[in-house]
Amino acid sequence: MKDWRSDRIAAALRGDNPMVIAHLSASFAVLGDVQFLPGYCVALTDRPGVQTLTDLPRADRLGFLSDMEMLGEAVERVCTAHGIPPSGA
Repeated sequence: MKDWRSDRIAAALRGDNPMVIAHLSASFAVLGDVQFLPGYCVALTDRPGVQTLTDLPRADRLGFLSDMEMLGEAVERVCTAHGIPPSGA
């Protein structure tokens, strides 16, 4: 079996990616391997083989961007409570 890092999306789809926080409507919310900032995470599309945002059909792209917005808001709420100042502060 390949290491989950060699294909993170396939591993997430199999349930083998330990960094997955949640499967959202069009993506996986995933903890960053290195925490550059507290709560650093990314949204990974749940569509295998997609390399760029524009590879997704428009409806899937909008779903992915909606997930990304939701993930960003969740991280901001949690991390602001733990010491990251709000934008513009």
